[in-house]
Amino acid sequence: GRRMREAPAKPEREVISEELWLPSSPSVTRAGVVTRVSNYLCFANAKVLWRTINRLPRLRERHTPVLVALPADAPDVLQRMGAVIRRYHRGELEALDGFPIGQQMPDFSREVCEPSRHLSPAAGSAEWLSQLTATGWTWSGVKEIRFDDDGTLKTPWGNGTWKVVTGKDKMIAATFIGRAHILQFAWKDGRGQFISSRCEDADVVLGRALPS
Repeated sequence: GRRMREAPAKPEREVISEELWLPSSPSVTRAGVVTRVSNYLCFANAKVLWRTINRLPRLRERHTPVLVALPADAPDVLQRMGAVIRRYHRGELEALDGFPIGQQMPDFSREVCEPSRHLSPAAGSAEWLSQLTATGWTWSGVKEIRFDDDGTLKTPWGNGTWKVVTGKDKMIAATFIGRAHILQFAWKDGRGQFISSRCEDADVVLGRALPS
């Protein structure tokens, strides 16, 4: 109560985080709360459950969280709650499938990582592929990566390959340093960007087109 009165403009979550994690000082005395950090795979939120646990085979088939926290304001929270019950109380392995992973995630599923879905760049639409290969791109802010017309991928970490994912619009599979990634592209006001999801662990990276 004291901290909320002292900082009424701050969100409650921010004030609580300050009390938990910031040290006391001559001008500020913290509440002295003892903090314990739980295993995020055992005490999972919706993002971890759908993005990680349900997508990695070793976790999907064998791991059972102790607790799953779902956002109360999500429009499909009741459907997700039912899916969690079916998965972990009734043993329905595919109960969690079919839900979107999040607004910032690409249209991604395990199937698009299958090499049989990946074709040469010539199989894609000429219009968006010409935009893809015409400029360099950042990878999580790092310059630069390039997609050559012949399917060669050039990155600061070494060369790789890229191919078009069949049945998906503006989606490619990019492989470098032994890891496969699925990249979903979009162009807004003439500026390109992509969201990458790594096939191995669904790690997400954002990329943007460099100015021409």
